[in-house]
Amino acid sequence: MRNRWRTRHTTLGVLMAAFFSVRFTQIAVSPLVPEFIDVFAVSTSLVGAAISGMWLTYSLVQLPGGVFGDRFGERRVIVGTLGATLLASLLIAVSPSFIVVAVCIGFLGIGAGVYYPVSAALLSRRFDDIGRTIGLHEAGSNLGGFLAPMVVAVLLSVAGWRSAFLFAAGLVATAAALVSTLLGSTPPVNAGASLRELVDLRTFADFGTRPGLLTTTAVAVAHEFSVQATLSFLPTFLVAYHGLTVGTAGILFSAYFVTVAVAQPVTGAISDRIGRDPAIAAVFLVGVSNFGLIVVTDSFPVVVAATVLIGAAMSGGPSIHSRALDRLDSEERGVGFGLFRSTFMTLGSLSPLIVGTVVDAAGWGVAYGLVAGVLTVGTLVILVRSAQQR
Repeated sequence: MRNRWRTRHTTLGVLMAAFFSVRFTQIAVSPLVPEFIDVFAVSTSLVGAAISGMWLTYSLVQLPGGVFGDRFGERRVIVGTLGATLLASLLIAVSPSFIVVAVCIGFLGIGAGVYYPVSAALLSRRFDDIGRTIGLHEAGSNLGGFLAPMVVAVLLSVAGWRSAFLFAAGLVATAAALVSTLLGSTPPVNAGASLRELVDLRTFADFGTRPGLLTTTAVAVAHEFSVQATLSFLPTFLVAYHGLTVGTAGILFSAYFVTVAVAQPVTGAISDRIGRDPAIAAVFLVGVSNFGLIVVTDSFPVVVAATVLIGAAMSGGPSIHSRALDRLDSEERGVGFGLFRSTFMTLGSLSPLIVGTVVDAAGWGVAYGLVAGVLTVGTLVILVRSAQQR
């Protein structure tokens, strides 16, 4: 029993470190949006398109990630994803122009995108309280998000923006070494299956037409759209709309990640206890109110409070992901969860492009008002579905 406990929690700790390094690298892009705009003389919408490219590749490889994890074993695939993230970080650090930077930012999504469904499927097989476990796993991610703005700000002032991605590459390399040495054996669950058998369109159609998964996917799209709008532009919004300094905006962005990191295990555990739908609806309603509040207020204390509460609202991921995993059998979770992730993240990855375009056309107030509207729709979907099931 003790050995099983040690193996499970070593797995969780190592994967938290891996997710920390992956997310740090992705979030390092957001605080540098003003730098990219100034240095390369590009528009907000163009930078938004580059960030959308990163999240689009991130979403599209979720399904292949689940397939590869089932076929080849999680440890092998996770080490490969960290290697891809390391390569993308180094390429960004040496990119000579924004076109190359944009392509490399898009490439950054590949390694990170393959990683998540593989790690989530592994955790779901080793833990019973999956909502809490996924929340802790994502807390590692949000710790990376918390530290990234502050580290990037320091490195930007001392050594320039390229040093941020060299630093990120070092974190990813360390995580890859930990996974290689500490994760332990992860035999593939479908070692004898061919990739053609695992990528079965009839299976995909079955997943896509299950009512529970359809609802979960719709809710996940609303959540992901809001998350991407926040990750991509919140520091820039605070500077451009509320007139805060870059340093103050970076501190608030870090506070946002602290809130998400603390809230995710809590909301995941609450969803284990009271049900997925009430937990999801509650955090969405917090998001609706505070995205609206941060647009209409002129008070700095209210901006601080709204930023923190937006972080709480973005903590619904573990509940949503657990809702999907609840509807998949153990042997389906690699492919099924990968398909689920690819679907909602592909649609959600359009958020930076849409929000950046709305900012250029109508301003920040309208853009973040749109985010509040998307969360409102997601809240209505989950409430209606919950009422129908009673």
